[in-house]
Amino acid sequence: MLQQSIVSLSMMMMQGLVNSYGKVFVAGYTAATKIDSLAMLPNMNFSNAMSSYTAQNIGAGKTDRVKEGYKATMFMIVIFSAIITGAIFLFGNQLLGLFLNQGEAGSAMAYGMKYMKTVSVFYILMGFLFVGNGVLRGAGDMGAFMMSSMSNLLSRVVLAYALAHFIGEDAIWWSIPIGWAVGSIFSFLRIRSGKWREKGIVKKEKADPVQDS
Repeated sequence: MLQQSIVSLSMMMMQGLVNSYGKVFVAGYTAATKIDSLAMLPNMNFSNAMSSYTAQNIGAGKTDRVKEGYKATMFMIVIFSAIITGAIFLFGNQLLGLFLNQGEAGSAMAYGMKYMKTVSVFYILMGFLFVGNGVLRGAGDMGAFMMSSMSNLLSRVVLAYALAHFIGEDAIWWSIPIGWAVGSIFSFLRIRSGKWREKGIVKKEKADPVQDS
């Protein structure tokens, strides 16, 4: 509940900053985020798969396999991120053209392309964040999962507003990969510490009520 409240509040604050740059900027930003949402799907699926994989291996008492799966998924993230980034650089205009008309500098199309070309380079960080959070979620380490997610969102909002005074609207798209980096570092350090293992393993056996009766 706390996490969802912070997500909603942070998104509302970001939208307020976006709206302050006018309707042309809002149109470009909105169109770019639609493409961005599609680009996120592979990473979201990797995260969900890693969550199930982690939970199943912890249940089987094979926690060492979790780290093997984590490394393998990270490798796949690198490959998929490179493919998606390349597609956006090659076909970004055509993709945005589904929502916007071609225009000059300062147009909605120009803003959308600037957003996509900046953010897409760092999709690998988004993948690292999603996969790391998948491990934490699957391990039942919900406190660390929440902190990773919140550090991503809060740092994004704070940096967007702080940098806006120096680099203007560019702060909006630069704050996104920085937020991913902060969240992914947190989840990576938590996984490396091994403390996530303590959350998903039941150390105390409960008596069998059937046998007791």
